[in-house]
Amino acid sequence: MRGLAGKLVLLSLLAGVLPLVVFGVVAVLVARETAAGAVREGNRQVARRAAREIGNVVERARELVAAALHLAPRVGLSAEEESRLLAGFKMQFPVLARLTRVTPDGAPLAWSDAVRPPPLAAGDPALAAAARGETYTGALSTQDDLVPHLRVALPARGGGAMVATLDLLAVWRIVDDIGISGTGRLVLLDEDGAVLAHGDRRAKGLVARRERLPQLLARARAAGDSAFEGAGSLGAPSLAVGVAVPETPWLLVLEQDRAEALAGVRRLSWLLGGLIIIAAALATAGGVWLARRRILAPVRVLDRAAAEYGRGRFEHRVALDTGDELEELARAMDDMARRVAAARDELRRSERARGLGLLAGGLAHDLKHPVAAFQALLMRAERLAPEELDRRLAEAARREIPRLAAIVEQLHDLGRAGARRDVTFPAAGLAEIGDGHRARAEARGITLVVEAPPPDVELRGDRHMLGRAVDNLVANAIDASPDGGTVRLSVSANEITVEDEGAGIDEAVREQLFEGFASTKEGGLGLGLTVVQRVAESHGGGVVVEPRPGGGTRFVLRLSHGRP
Repeated sequence: MRGLAGKLVLLSLLAGVLPLVVFGVVAVLVARETAAGAVREGNRQVARRAAREIGNVVERARELVAAALHLAPRVGLSAEEESRLLAGFKMQFPVLARLTRVTPDGAPLAWSDAVRPPPLAAGDPALAAAARGETYTGALSTQDDLVPHLRVALPARGGGAMVATLDLLAVWRIVDDIGISGTGRLVLLDEDGAVLAHGDRRAKGLVARRERLPQLLARARAAGDSAFEGAGSLGAPSLAVGVAVPETPWLLVLEQDRAEALAGVRRLSWLLGGLIIIAAALATAGGVWLARRRILAPVRVLDRAAAEYGRGRFEHRVALDTGDELEELARAMDDMARRVAAARDELRRSERARGLGLLAGGLAHDLKHPVAAFQALLMRAERLAPEELDRRLAEAARREIPRLAAIVEQLHDLGRAGARRDVTFPAAGLAEIGDGHRARAEARGITLVVEAPPPDVELRGDRHMLGRAVDNLVANAIDASPDGGTVRLSVSANEITVEDEGAGIDEAVREQLFEGFASTKEGGLGLGLTVVQRVAESHGGGVVVEPRPGGGTRFVLRLSHGRP
């Protein structure tokens, strides 16, 4: 993410994808909660319907018992006739497994079975409830045939009670037949948590053993009418809801394995998550495309333009048609380039004029001496004998013509300093050029030390231009050295160094040393060091001037072979 492209993509992600992801996460959470709530509410409605049906079965059975209780005494039947009536009533309504009318002390008066039932014990709760004028409902139990039975008793007028055993197989059918998808099942619990009915075939043994599930009963009661989670009747994590069965102390629990109950929620979550990932990928791809085509591409155009301007090619123009701030920047860069080009041309004209003025001044200054010498001879020509005039003209020619030749040579070197004709040659060749000044140095008692490079060291460049630079540096060093001093020349593959033991050069003078016509010597335009600098720059290097330890000056011409 260090580059501009990475930053733009990151910005796209933060600005577009991140809110989408946050929205997606919130949507998934809301969808999960909504779906889970729908599952809970659906299960709650199923459980309520089943509880109502179970309550209706129990209530209808009680109503039949009440009808049997009030029918026989009203028609004035004997005990035997009433027993046959109860038997017929039982056959008509299968839910009535047994009917017995008893006296207040528990003795049977009439019964539906063929065999007289035994009397009720004195402490039987059915008798106690009848004595109080209350309806009695016992616990649901199973007989030898595992069919669920319920014992109820209704008080009779004049004392006694009608005691009935109800066949509640219909309750099991309700628990078994209520349609719940997958692992959904109904569990009927009594007030102590004993399993009265179970909708899963694998759990029928719980009913036979009257297995108690107090934890499930406690969680259902604590949740009230709300759904709850935890270990179900089969031990698996379940999502459940508990509903009280009307007219009974029982509790009906509808439970479903949590993984299945929330399977739709998970599918919805995966769907929303996939849509979010696809949207994020599309947003990212769009951001990358937009960054590359609408931002990075124009920026690269501007970067190329800046590189062209850096190379001095101010005629280059930026062509952008983006209709935004980048296009305004391109127009500003074009305008800047035009102004810089105009200023550069004006500067070149000014420098050219200044250079021509300096050149004219230098030429006038240096040509003044030979011209004045010849002019003076011509003015005295009438007073001199022909032989004397010829002798003086010859002397002036010998003295002034070398000076004119030096002026012409410096102008020639200055003109060639920017045009190279490169060849590969031994570096020792430049040392030989410096060695050519030995006679001139010895005439003044100056020691010329030439450190020749190894024979295998080669240079790549314009041999004549580099030779003229060495020639100028050595000549200047000899001129600057006192009589009896030492001038040292060394040549390597990358540097040419010339040292003298003169008075040195002030810092203020060093700053103007490479400007043309700065020399104070006679016999030249003062272009020698200017030529040296031009040669070094044309070879990709430069010239360094620094004080020499112990006195004097060191000139270092540095070369770079990487430039053409």
